[in-house]
This record gives sequence, C-alpha cells and structure tokens, in this order.
Amino acid sequence: MNLDGLHPCSHVEADTRILLHVKDARNSGYKDAIIRTDNTDVVLAVAYFKDLENIGNLWIAFGTGKDF
Repeated sequence: MNLDGLHPCSHVEADTRILLHVKDARNSGYKDAIIRTDNTDVVLAVAYFKDLENIGNLWIAFGTGKDF
C-alpha cells in the first residue's frame, strides 16, 4: 500500500483526515467512496464534496451494530 499521498498530514481530527483518505483513494483510481461512521462530525465530507475532484459518488453511512 502506497501512502505517499497522505504524508505529511497535520490533520489531528478524524473527520478531516477521512477526506484525505477519500482524495487519496480517488487518486488511486477509485471513483466512488463510502464513509461508515458513528460520529456525526463526518458531515464535513458533505460540505467539501464538491472540492473532492472527480469523485463519482460519496455515501455516508451512520450507526453501529443493529442500529447501522
């Protein structure tokens, strides 16, 4: 696994780091992304979706266990 696109990273919070992973996945050839979380802070991904160049679809799934 090549993590060059993720370094250096000064993002401490997971909600912004996730966006770096989505962007890196796109740069690796993936067209769609799904973020599964139990934390509503990830709604930042919706706000910045338009800035993630060439992402086809972005799904966000909330919950854990039987509440997923």
